[in-house]
Order: sequence, then structure tokens, then C-alpha cells
Amino acid sequence: MSKLGIIIKREYLNKVQKKSFLVLTILTPILILLLGGVIGYLSIVNKSDQEVLYIYDESKYFTADDFEDTERFDFQYVDAMDGMKPKEYLEGKTAHGLMFIPALKRDNLNDLGKSIRIYSEQTPNLEGLSYLSGVLEKRFEKIKMEYYNIDTDLLEKAEVDVDINYVSFENEEKDKSYTSLRIGIGFVLSMFLYMFIFVYGAQVMRSVLEEKTTRVIEVVISSVQPFQLMFGKIISTVLVVITQLGIWGIIMFTVSIFLPRPNLNTGGIPVEGISEDKLQEMMNSDFVLDIMHAVSSVDFTTIILTYIIYFALGYLLYSSLFAAIGAASDSETDSQQFMLPVSLPLVLALYVGMFGMKDNPDGPVGMFMSMFPLTSPVTMMFRIPFGVPIWQLALSLTILVVTIFITIKIAAKIYQVGLLHFGKKASYKDLWKWIRQKD
Repeated sequence: MSKLGIIIKREYLNKVQKKSFLVLTILTPILILLLGGVIGYLSIVNKSDQEVLYIYDESKYFTADDFEDTERFDFQYVDAMDGMKPKEYLEGKTAHGLMFIPALKRDNLNDLGKSIRIYSEQTPNLEGLSYLSGVLEKRFEKIKMEYYNIDTDLLEKAEVDVDINYVSFENEEKDKSYTSLRIGIGFVLSMFLYMFIFVYGAQVMRSVLEEKTTRVIEVVISSVQPFQLMFGKIISTVLVVITQLGIWGIIMFTVSIFLPRPNLNTGGIPVEGISEDKLQEMMNSDFVLDIMHAVSSVDFTTIILTYIIYFALGYLLYSSLFAAIGAASDSETDSQQFMLPVSLPLVLALYVGMFGMKDNPDGPVGMFMSMFPLTSPVTMMFRIPFGVPIWQLALSLTILVVTIFITIKIAAKIYQVGLLHFGKKASYKDLWKWIRQKD
């Protein structure tokens, strides 16, 4: 076996045979499921029981029929308060509060809308306030239309729903669900790629730091070349990632075997309150059909293939930089001065993609950042689901590959000198000297 193979095997076994690796690999999916369960449970517990909300309407524009009870509120219409203030009226009653609608003239409905108050010791949730605002606005609009002699029935008949679809040059019709789905796919892929590159690249740096601080590196470096050692650490970490993903895949497959499945032939599915007819109605709704059409139009083969390529190249680029940082530092504290300029492009690519590129993924910002090698692995994942011209994809990959060769060469220089550099804290000036130093 070659020296590189021995290094890869040693680094790989050193990582996977640790108890911490086995514990975290097995516990991570379990913790994620438990976290999801806890969040769901807390959201249910946080929901309040239905409470009474009294409504006193001095304006006489509303009736009890205008307010339908919700999961949050049981609306009770009050005819008179006998001169009592809201606080006095609520004393001794088990209720959320009282909504007071003052009396104003018909032509001052705008003022009336701003003078409605809810008296309560509790803060109404946004859903309840949104519902109340919607009921009041709808009723006020109807009153104003009656005041200006506008036929409300005729106005409702004149309403038109507009749902704009667009047709690509391949004559494929696409609706808004097409765009929403691709934004979601791009976000998820970019987030995972960012996390994997950053987390496992940092693992390479910590591995180098560990060997350097324990002086094990002085023994190892006497029998292998620094480049072989650096590359062996990078490749072994990739194998560790593959091992973890494989274990997680087995766990997910095993769990899925025991999960309940829909059984339409026995009169429904194991979800309370959803019958077979209701399920069929949901499946045939326009919303579900639009989603299914959007999903069927996604080229998952291209997405998965490009994701693997950009992940491999992005990891290779950043892990070599992290390895160089580890070699140039004596501790994790020392490494922080070099981490910011290396990690900033990766973070910038993620945030620009999340908040900027969703409006125009093919704009100048998206185009530049998908070509710039330090941001292209993450940024391109936002663009790939929307379709990227072959020439742009080829150019981006070419630039990235060329940059990787240059980066590995520079990182190897820093790695070679930095491994045996102890005592004095390295500076950027020192790094420049190491890069220019001849072999």
C-alpha cells in the first residue's frame, strides 16, 4: 500500500473508531426526531384553550352573525353594558377580554376602524387579531358600498382571479408553484452544502492542530511528505462523511419500514378525521395538482449530479485552506485570525442566495457569485434548480478546478512550513514568506 493509502486508512480508522463518532452518528438522527417532536409538542401545549371574547358594539353596524367562533375565541355579543366600563364588566367573568366598537357616524368609518379596542389582561395572538381585522374590514367595506349606492352583488360578480403562468422557450408552461418549489430546493441544497463544507473542513483543521500541538507531527513528517499528509486527511474526512451518510440512510430506511402507510382500500388512512373521499378531494385539488406538476418538471438527475460535483470540489477547495490554517496555528484561538477571510465568502454566498437571489437568480450578482470560485459551490446550488446554461456551468466548474489546483499548491506550501513552526504566532506576513519560499 502506498504512503498516501496508509495515511488515508490511518486517519479514517482514527476517526470512525472513536466512541464519539459512533455515539454522534447514531444519536444525531434520533436527536433531530426528538427535537421535531418536542417542537411540535410545545407548539400544541402553547395553544390556548378557546376563550370567551365579548363584543360590545355601540355603532350598531354589526350583529352576532358577523363573528364566527374560532379555535381561539368564543365570540359573545353584548347588547348593553349598563354604563359599566370594560374592566368592571369583565370582573368575575372567565373571559379573554372585551372588544369595544364605539359609536360614530357612517361617513367616519376610517376613524371608527382606528378606534376599536380590545380590553384584556392577555395579549391576543396574531391569528386572532388577523381574523378580527378581516371581519371588521369586510363589514366596513360593505357599509361604505351601501352608502355610495354600489351594488355589492354586481361588484362580486365583476371580480376576476388572475393567475399568471409563463411559458419557457421549450414550450413548457410553468406556474408560480414552479418558482416556489425551485426556491425551496435551492435553499435546502445550498444550506446543506454550506454546512457540510464548513463542518467537515473545520474537522480537517482540528485534526492538523491536534497532531501539531501533541508534537506527533514531528514523527509523522519524517517518513511522509507534507502534501501526502494533507491530502490524506482531506480524503479520509470525505470517507468519514460517506460513512456517516450511509449509516443515517440505513437508520432512515429501517425506521420507514415501521412507519404507518396510507391504506385507501380499507376506507381511509391512519390519520384521524381524514376519510378516503376527503383524501381524494385533497389530491385532486388545484393546489396539489400544481405542486405535482411542478415536481414532475424538476430535473432531479441534473440537480443531484451537479450537487455531488460542487460538493466534492467545494470541499476540496475549503478543506485545503482549513488544513493550511491548522498548520499555521498553534491553537484554535490562533486560527481565528485566518478563519474570517476564508469563511466569509462562504457565509456571504449563503446569505446573498437566501435573501437576494430569490428575486433574480440569473441577475448580475448571481452570475458573478456563481463564477467566483470561493462562492460558486453554494451560489450555483441556488441557480441549478432554475436551469443554468451549459456554458455557464462549464465555465464555473473550469474556474473552480483551476482555483483548486492553485489553492492546493499554496496550501501545501503553508502546510509544509507551518507544521514545524512553533512558539511564535504566525502572521499574514509569515504566510506570504512561506508561500514564496522555494522547495
